[in-house]
Amino acid sequence: MMGLQPSLSFIERCELVEISSHGCQLLAPRPLPRLTRIRLDRLTRVAITVAQVMRSTPVESTAVKMWRVGLELETPGNIWGIAQPPRDWVTTP
Repeated sequence: MMGLQPSLSFIERCELVEISSHGCQLLAPRPLPRLTRIRLDRLTRVAITVAQVMRSTPVESTAVKMWRVGLELETPGNIWGIAQPPRDWVTTP
């Protein structure tokens, strides 16, 4: 993920732990302020999208300090490349 705001510039490699058509939760090495706009780049699939931070919560059970970061996609959809997504992921124009 990469920060899109000049006041908060960063590039981080993160691990996805939960996905949906509206967003995701990932593990990050630091917290991010609520409503921070970020760009998500997928390494395994050509997909770039914009999301914003909804929350950052510390993960207590890891040896290295990590944060569970909840993101909301700017445009909902199957950016994850799931071949047969759940029916509630399908959006109609």
